[in-house]
Amino acid sequence: MNKISIMGCGWLGLPLAEYLQLKGYQIKGSTTQVHKRDLLSSLQIEPYMIRLNPKPEGDNITHFFDTDCLILNIPPRSRRSDIPITFYPKQIQHLIPFLKNSAVKHVIFISSTSVYPKLSREIFEMDAVREAHSGVFDAEQILLNTSGIKTTILRCAGLAGGKRIPGRFFAGKKNLTIGEEPVNQVFRDDVIHVIAQIIRLNGLEGIYNLCAPKHPLKKDLYRQNAQLLGLELPEFIKSEAPTPYKIINSDKLQRILRFKFMYEDPFDFEYEI
Repeated sequence: MNKISIMGCGWLGLPLAEYLQLKGYQIKGSTTQVHKRDLLSSLQIEPYMIRLNPKPEGDNITHFFDTDCLILNIPPRSRRSDIPITFYPKQIQHLIPFLKNSAVKHVIFISSTSVYPKLSREIFEMDAVREAHSGVFDAEQILLNTSGIKTTILRCAGLAGGKRIPGRFFAGKKNLTIGEEPVNQVFRDDVIHVIAQIIRLNGLEGIYNLCAPKHPLKKDLYRQNAQLLGLELPEFIKSEAPTPYKIINSDKLQRILRFKFMYEDPFDFEYEI
């Protein structure tokens, strides 16, 4: 595979595009922002303005899909109360006709561990349930049920790196009851290297958790990160009842890809301060 299209060149997609380009791939990248289009051009990444409303809108969309591998990096906008959770799977569903009428051989979908409930134990790929996050779960199923195209689902834990520092918004807060929960995070560089390795394997299929192997407690990590930023430390109290949690297990990915994390412990993540 020589040609790769990345739908969504934001915090993860842009450095991914730059990395893959350095590895010799021809990269097309989509954005919804005019200034980002100009940035992509300056980096010799072929730019496309594409919006999913929920149908794809933009110029030369068919040409964007003239590629060997499509990386879908469009997280759900579920935090906006005016957008129903069904909007996200509709966005994915409207991409299927373009996929079926294109040269795309392989789709890598950047998904989320939000599809897992808090079962207070280690979580594996078979533990996903629709009730945890129906929008993401349904989007995955649409792609997995599309015949004729290899699909890889990467369920990423909390993404960190660059200026995205977990716990920043808890700085200075009091009486937090989440301190005993283990952290599930993954560093951006590790995500990029996993994607590159999957591409090198010419379309490895399947569902994979992607999370750093170590899971410190939130109270310890968030205090460290607040201190790193020079912010007031958050204060935690013990919850009256046990707090449910999940520990994302990435053994399958490490075994099949023979992948070794650069950043195994969130305490060691490096940030742009």
